[in-house]
Amino acid sequence: MGGTGIVGIITGFGSICVNGLEVFYQADTPVDIDGSQSTSSDLKIGQLVSIDAISRNNNIRATKISVSHLMAGKIESVNTKDNTIQIMKQTIKLSGNTLGLNQVKVGNFVTLSGLVSDQGQIHASRIDGAGSNNLYMVSGTIRGNKVLNIPVRTTSSLKTDQHVQVKGDWNGTRLNANKITPSPIQRVIESHPNVVLQGLAPTDVQKPFQLQNFPVYTDSNTKMSGKDTKIGNTIIIKGNIDKTGVIRARSIDYIRDGKVNKPESNGLLNNVKQGDQSGRSDNATDQDKKSKPVEKHDLHHRTEKRDSYESLEKPDTIEQPENVEKPESIERPETIERPETVEKPETIEKPETIEKPETIEKP
Repeated sequence: MGGTGIVGIITGFGSICVNGLEVFYQADTPVDIDGSQSTSSDLKIGQLVSIDAISRNNNIRATKISVSHLMAGKIESVNTKDNTIQIMKQTIKLSGNTLGLNQVKVGNFVTLSGLVSDQGQIHASRIDGAGSNNLYMVSGTIRGNKVLNIPVRTTSSLKTDQHVQVKGDWNGTRLNANKITPSPIQRVIESHPNVVLQGLAPTDVQKPFQLQNFPVYTDSNTKMSGKDTKIGNTIIIKGNIDKTGVIRARSIDYIRDGKVNKPESNGLLNNVKQGDQSGRSDNATDQDKKSKPVEKHDLHHRTEKRDSYESLEKPDTIEQPENVEKPESIERPETIERPETVEKPETIEKPETIEKPETIEKP
């Protein structure tokens, strides 16, 4: 199967902006959320999506979009000093970029979108209210009898290293699974030769590392960009996946002021009006759809007029606004304005040489 598999956080709309790419979709493009059929109207900024994409008419077009929540469950505790919450005994980091902070209240049942570091740290990008009658849920890689470090009890065997989504009942110590399904992340990555994958930076990207449960290899040809090369910062990898399931990175881009992982100063949660128990998502997220036009247009310039995946992997060489904007060299008012050399009133006005009345009078 050809095409490109894209996994990342939605950052803008019009089309959808994911991983620095503008991905176009139709009203009838298949969309599912946690395995349930949905529509494109349910896509929201901050959600993690897995996209099957193709290049058509110099645009990237989605053939299928899958939204995967990282967790669903009741908020057990809120730490306003560290800007963290707990769900199913797992600590989740919040930041000023986390959408839906008004849902943060002990006892609220929520769905959580975000990313997980290679050390298992959870960084929330979005929190939505959900009905309390919903099942608890966790998405992640199976490690022994745990998923995302949450003990899972099931009658079927769990296959280690598989990326799955588990739904069930939480008894306070473990998740009793009612349903286990393969994660769309794994399907999308393994189904396409070209991948664009977002995650949290590991300790050393020069060595083989794991991102979204996939081994990533770099070499001397891998292009690195971005200034904030810190552990835990958001990175976007573009590359291809080989027959062994290894992603060979062509480029790694560190995202400045990462959308997910920059914890703010203490007291972030104290500034949020808590206690909206309506179950609705943060109203600010609808405003976010309108507040990203600059970001969308920037991405539009990066991704328009591309025909293949090879062109997708070189956004940095395509966007050269700095080289185009040369106002200093274009505006040369000093060299154009030469009033002193143009105006030569002293040499033009020669009244003294014209007026010679004394020599004319000779009676």
